[in-house]
Parts: sequence; C-alpha cells; structure tokens
Amino acid sequence: MRTLSHLAPATVELKRLYVDPAARGHRLGRRLVETAQAWALERGAARMVLDTRSELTTACALYRELGYAEVAPYNDDPKPDLWFAKTLEPRP
Repeated sequence: MRTLSHLAPATVELKRLYVDPAARGHRLGRRLVETAQAWALERGAARMVLDTRSELTTACALYRELGYAEVAPYNDDPKPDLWFAKTLEPRP
C-alpha cells in the first residue's frame, strides 16, 4: 500500500494497494484494506475513497465485498476508470 491521504477533514483516500502475485490467495489485500480503514477511523475519518481500473477485476470485487460503492470521479487522474467510496464504521 503506497499511502493514505486526507482529501478533506473526514475523507481519506487509499492509493496504490498492491499484493505481489506470489503472496496472493492469503487474504492480504482484504487485511490491508481493513487495516487502512481502522487507521482512518482512529484519525477521525468517516469516509474512504479510492480509484482503480475496471480491468483489475479481483480488486474491484474485493472493494465491492467490503462495502465500497461506485461514485462519480473525485479526481482528474487519467488512469482509473472506476471510483469507489465507503462510509466507515467501527468494527463490532
């Protein structure tokens, strides 16, 4: 994972989540996103956003599984073609 950055006081952006192919299949991507969400919540964020490419089907499926919904583009980056957002809630 490259970085988490605040886009607005209560919105954090997740950028460049990557799991090496040799390490895939162990739910590391899910754990990284969940850890990022917990980190953001601890710092007062209420929303997490991310952008990606539709060809990354496994990543898109993971984001949807974790409750991310497609939203309108929030940046002008030319590489992604999908944007997602999720309202963050503390884990039970």
